[in-house]
Order: sequence, then structure tokens, then C-alpha cells
Amino acid sequence: MTNGLNQNATEGISAIPGRIDLPRRTDWGWMLLGLLLIVVLAMGLRYGTDLLEMPYVYDERLMKVPVDDIVERGWSRETMLDYQEVKGPTFYWLYALSANVIGSAMNDLRLFSSFCFILSSWPLLLIARRTGVHGPRLILVAALYGLLPYHAVIGQMFMSEPSFTLIAMWMMWAFIWGFGESRAEERRLWGPVLVGILLFLLLHHRPHAVAFAGAVALVSFERDGWRSWPWWLACFLAGLGRLPLWWYWGGLVTSEYQDLFTLGFRLESQTYLLAGLLPVIGIFGIVILREKPERIRNWLLPLTGAGIGLLLALFFMPDLDGRVPYYLPSEGKLGEQAEYGGVVRTFVLLVTSHTLVQQLILTVFATLGGWSVGAMLLRAWGTSVYTTRGDALRLACWTLAVGVPLYIIAAGPVYDRYLMVWMILLPIAWIVALPRWAQLV
Repeated sequence: MTNGLNQNATEGISAIPGRIDLPRRTDWGWMLLGLLLIVVLAMGLRYGTDLLEMPYVYDERLMKVPVDDIVERGWSRETMLDYQEVKGPTFYWLYALSANVIGSAMNDLRLFSSFCFILSSWPLLLIARRTGVHGPRLILVAALYGLLPYHAVIGQMFMSEPSFTLIAMWMMWAFIWGFGESRAEERRLWGPVLVGILLFLLLHHRPHAVAFAGAVALVSFERDGWRSWPWWLACFLAGLGRLPLWWYWGGLVTSEYQDLFTLGFRLESQTYLLAGLLPVIGIFGIVILREKPERIRNWLLPLTGAGIGLLLALFFMPDLDGRVPYYLPSEGKLGEQAEYGGVVRTFVLLVTSHTLVQQLILTVFATLGGWSVGAMLLRAWGTSVYTTRGDALRLACWTLAVGVPLYIIAAGPVYDRYLMVWMILLPIAWIVALPRWAQLV
């Protein structure tokens, strides 16, 4: 690997176990300015668009029913667990609690989503500060958080992503806080405890939380080996805590939706999701090409990723015209929705209507997406695991690398925005692992 790549990956870091780049007093002011930037963005979208005039967007109409039941009929097992929707109870309970304070009208629930979107930036800034990001670059972290695909827009809606991201971001902070200074005994105890509690809440929110558990387990094992057992135990116990709800519902989701969201086997989803990752992490693939690592073995990760993406596209091509049935309990009828949806599908369909050309575009996207995943992992492993910066980079990479393959065993629609909850640490990865020209791109 070239000296430039090594220097960029490890600049300002001391490979001492538990060592962090000490925060500076002036950082708090820059962090508050970053938070203010997110507040302006969120309020600008809320009051500068016609969102407040829309009665419902996406599935808001369906998701409001369980919240209204709790608000109107009180907290009971029936209202808290016996609803019909695909989200876990943590989501509905949070919004029902907020409804007691700010109201239960649709725009009130959307306001709580805005609060979640804003507050999620604070633990991200705390993590960035501990990884050695100081001064005006903290504002850049906040700006990149605001530019994450889908986050700012969906952060204005009554959707599950804003509250899920808020809990997940604090879980990542708890891991960095407890793991990054592992010599502090109280943090070695409370770090896994906090991670376990927050993961328990996440698993009762959306199954996507499994990716964060996998990332925590892999990063802790890489540094501490079998001494990482407290982190593994925390993840294991949180997972066990999800089983009673699985038994109660008889599946991953409530009974009426189990035909749509269930376990299965499908590799086509991997092709589509790798293509969907390209706009977000493609910059890592470009950086690797420009810096040209000297040793052949340093090309293995990107080439392996590209090979996997190419093979998936050649043998498991998603059908962009595919439709899947879904049931609307509130209306008592069946409907249909696209099996794949989002920016990638929209772009491909806009470019051409010829199936072969569409498949060629998806093949290129999936191949380059796999290349970029490998390049991002190479970037992370170029930074010492004994530093907070290295831990944060690995968390960002492994969350994506564990999360995307989860859709191999999941049946149901696959949308680009499903990736968004696994992207939450990318603003830090972009800042600490990329040269300035790439950050601008």
C-alpha cells in the first residue's frame, strides 16, 4: 500500500490500546453549530415545503392506527401488542408517548420525527469528536449527516427510520464510549450494559438492528479476541429478549403481514442492494484507484467485492417490473406494490425501457458497488483497531457488510431506503478516511 494511503488512514493516531485523540474545549461550540445546522435543515423542510398540507405520505395512514388506539383506549396488552402492522412495538410506544405531550395529529407525529432526526446528529458528533474530528470539520460531519440519502426527507415523516436511527446512534456511541477506553473499569461494565439495553429496544423496533449487533461483535472480537465476551453476551441476551414477541406474534411481524415479510431465500436482493450502495460509497472505490496500492494483496478486497457483485448480477438479476401482493387490514383487501423501489430502480427505468439494457446497467452498478464495499473495508483495516477512529470506521463498514446479506434470508419488497439505517456512521467515515478532494465530491 502506498505511503499516502497509510498516512491518510492513520494520521494523528497513536496505536496505544484504548487511546483516543483527546477532545478540545472549543469543540463544543462547533458541535452546537453543527446541531444548529441540522435544526435549520429540519425546520426548513418542515415549513418550507407542502408536507404539512399532505394528509398522508407512504404508510403513515396505516401506522397511525396503533398509535391512535393507545392514545384513545389506553395502554393495555391489546393496544400495545395486538395491532396489525409491520413495525415493532418500540416504534409505536415512542410515538404514543410523544402524543401525550405534543399531540396525536399527523403533523404532531411528524414533528416528533423531526426531533428524532435532529437529536440523532448529537451522538454522531460526540463519536466524531472522539475519533479526532475537531473544529469546523464537526460542522462538516453534521452537513454530511443532513445529506445522507433519504434521512432528511424521511426525517420529516411519521416513519420508523427517524426513531430507529436515534436509538441506533446512541447504541454506537455507547460502544465507542465503553470499548474505546476499555481500561476504565466502569466503562467496561456499563458499555456492554448500555449496548445491550439499546439493542433490545432496536430489535423490538425493526429487524435491521441485527446488523448493528453483528458490527459490535466483529469489531470487539478483532481487537480483544475472546476477551470481548461481554459485548457478545450483551448482543446475545438482547437477541433472546426478542424471542417472546416472535412467539407471541408467530413470526417476525404481526399475523396479517406474515405472508409479505417473512423468512425466505433470495439472492436477487443482493444484486439490487449492492447497486443501491454505489451512490453512497462509490467514492471509496474511486480513491483506491487514484492512490493505487502497491501490493497486489491490497487489491484483493475490492476485486473480490467486484467479483461477487458481477456474479450476483449475472445469475441473480432482480426483476424491476416485479410486483408483490400485500394485505390492507384496515380496508380488508389485497393490493400490490413494487418488489424493488428507490433511486436505482427509478434511474434505470428512466434511462431505458429495454430489459437487456436495464440489466446491463444493474450489472455495472452491482459490480462497482461490490468494488466500493471492498475498498471501504480496505480503508477501515488500514487504520489501527486500537484507536477510536479505527473502531468507528470498522463499525461503519461492518454494519453495511452484515446488514445487506440479511436480505438473503428475507422475503418481501426491497427498497433503496432500507439501507439508510445502516449508513448512519458514513459521515464520520467520509471525514476520517477520505482525502479532502474526495470529501468535497
